Amino acid sequence: MGGKSVKTVMQSVSVYAKDPLQQDWDGIAEKLIFAINNSQAGTWK
Repeated sequence: MGGKSVKTVMQSVSVYAKDPLQQDWDGIAEKLIFAINNSQAGTWK
């Protein structure tokens, strides 16, 4: 994953993690791992 993609993911996760009502980390972690594993870097195209 490229640096820009990592930054975007980290920003998204940090916003989600700061919400005290978020308790479903098992579900979100599974979706994040899927998204990361199935993303394509710009250099792959």
